[in-house]
Amino acid sequence: SDSPKSPLWSFDYFYLVNGTNATHYSAVYSRYNHHLGNGDEVCAGIEGAPPLGTPCSVIHSSDQNWLYIEFTSGGTGERLFCCKCTQGVGAVRPDWLLLDSSYEGVYKGADSYGMPFLPPPVGAPAADRFLKYGQSDNNYYATPEPAQLPVRYNEHKNGLLKQWDFVLPSYRPRDEWREMAAPPALFDPPAQCEERCKNSWCSLY
Repeated sequence: SDSPKSPLWSFDYFYLVNGTNATHYSAVYSRYNHHLGNGDEVCAGIEGAPPLGTPCSVIHSSDQNWLYIEFTSGGTGERLFCCKCTQGVGAVRPDWLLLDSSYEGVYKGADSYGMPFLPPPVGAPAADRFLKYGQSDNNYYATPEPAQLPVRYNEHKNGLLKQWDFVLPSYRPRDEWREMAAPPALFDPPAQCEERCKNSWCSLY
């Protein structure tokens, strides 16, 4: 739903909670790096920015919850464009599923929409489903074991399917991040990036 002209795309996702658990935390940071040829509505249509499909990083930063959008070269990693989007949208809260959600059971082979899970070892043969309603139906799937590794997130957004599949071998807990006095530079605001983003998505918030 976020990029109908390029419906399949990949990105790297990083996430950090400053706190002891899902209900006792002080800050949440995240970053996702869209690869060459990929992108979503956050990276689209920014005045003065490269076209959608240029490598784009979306950073829920350590700078007072500012969301930054940075475009880089697919070959050298050199910055091409950067802007500040909004403080009104944060990273996913760690307690997101603790309120007003329901456990829907174990799904084997496919999700509630009938979409097959990625096959092992990339994906999982079965997953626990958790459902929470917001603007749409939000479905989160995790491995049915104590570790509860992320398997899939999907929703029907504007009547179209939006889905994230997590590649299980790429999941790496970073316990050392929790021990740092400050979040790693991965979540720092990009240097010399003070211009406000001019696009419809950022203006909504």
